[in-house]
Amino acid sequence: MAKSLLVAHLKRKDDELYPPLIEAAKSDNVVHDALEFFREYMDSVSKATFEFIEKYENSSSAEGFSDDLMKLQSLLWTRVQKEEFVVYRIFDRLTGAAGDTEDVPTENKDDADPAIGGITEFLSHQDFDLQAQLGGQNAIFSYSGYLTEDILTSASVSIKQALTMLNAETRIKSRLIYIFIELAQNIIRYSANVLSDPEGNSDALRHGSLMVGVSHGRYFARSNNLVAEHDVQRLTDYLQLIQNLDEAALKALYKKTLRGEIPEGSKGAHVGFIEMVRRADSGFEFEFVKIGAGKTNFCVTAFV
Repeated sequence: MAKSLLVAHLKRKDDELYPPLIEAAKSDNVVHDALEFFREYMDSVSKATFEFIEKYENSSSAEGFSDDLMKLQSLLWTRVQKEEFVVYRIFDRLTGAAGDTEDVPTENKDDADPAIGGITEFLSHQDFDLQAQLGGQNAIFSYSGYLTEDILTSASVSIKQALTMLNAETRIKSRLIYIFIELAQNIIRYSANVLSDPEGNSDALRHGSLMVGVSHGRYFARSNNLVAEHDVQRLTDYLQLIQNLDEAALKALYKKTLRGEIPEGSKGAHVGFIEMVRRADSGFEFEFVKIGAGKTNFCVTAFV
């Protein structure tokens, strides 16, 4: 029953909502950009919904149902918001349902365009939700984008000042900032998300995200960046190795690494990880999440 209702709902949208949008996108850059902005996400939500229904409609087991349902509800709610704020507004503009806009001065039409307004309003809500989410994680600092040494230097000063104002112990401040710098350097040097200068006049920029915060009384530094799929196993093996070493063994491995007695891969990254682990006296965690196209997201969280 649920599946048939959903199919009918999506078919109606495919037949009535999206054809005029697709046609308009051929000659309207605003519509084209808006649809491109959301198309892949909309497709992924539909796919996740049908997979959920197929998984549980004939299943007698409830294992995992609650978690899967919560994830699906979140995806569907976000899709509703996106359609309300953007897609429906564009449709109203094209069909005249939003009213006559001919009296809008020519020079201000872009500012008043419902499509642009929808995207802006939606992104504003998304930004608010992100800030609330970061606040829930007690974030002291967060950054996402292309990273440079100048940004790293400024961020380190900001984090140090914030930790001082929070009365963090000197030991915690020094360890946490050192770990933050190591994670940032790893992004700057090795992230697989690269922006290159086509003229070759500037160094390539590499993309990633960083966060410093406190969770359950423990300060932490976290990084996320893309890595090539063929590097995942090597990194996993190495991180699992150092995760289980004591201080003496880490120190010995550090010396061997400096002498060049290291596994295949980057010497700089290995040294940085060892230094990070030696300062993360409350341990560290890592995970890899495959995102397709030969790329995987690499997340590291170190606790002090």
